[in-house]
Amino acid sequence: MKKNAFTIVETLVTLLAVTMMISAPLVFMSRSYYYSEIVRNKIIGVGLAQEGMELATSFRNINLDNFKIAAANCTAGVDSGCMIDWNGVSDTPTMEVCSGAGCELFSSSADTNQMYRKTGDIPTGFFRYITFTSNGTQSFTAESEVYSFVNGIKVEMKIKKIISNINVK
Repeated sequence: MKKNAFTIVETLVTLLAVTMMISAPLVFMSRSYYYSEIVRNKIIGVGLAQEGMELATSFRNINLDNFKIAAANCTAGVDSGCMIDWNGVSDTPTMEVCSGAGCELFSSSADTNQMYRKTGDIPTGFFRYITFTSNGTQSFTAESEVYSFVNGIKVEMKIKKIISNINVK
């Protein structure tokens, strides 16, 4: 008498095939999530780097003498560069040499605008450094670098701009 049943080998091969069919999309989904986190951090980082350039230019426009002094303190080659920040209220950004933990950006749980600043109670995981290289007496090359980490991998964005020392009024 012949039985119509699967053998153990056939069952194991079927289970292996089903497992492979299920695991392939799961691997794809986990990789997609990982890459989307990198893209998200790059988009935010480019915006923060651009903001750093705009704040540096604004700082220069408000007071050229203070800008020259601050830029001289934030030259390329200094270990960590400078933090440039704006509190969202006053017209004047601030610039100071980074120290200790570096130029980490924070957000505040009380801030409804979710601005990234040098003070706050929520670490954002983003760091922004501004460095200046003198191009003689007429201008500086400003470099805004923003980085974060995604699963231990550094995601970095840099923007360069020439800022002149000419007093425009």
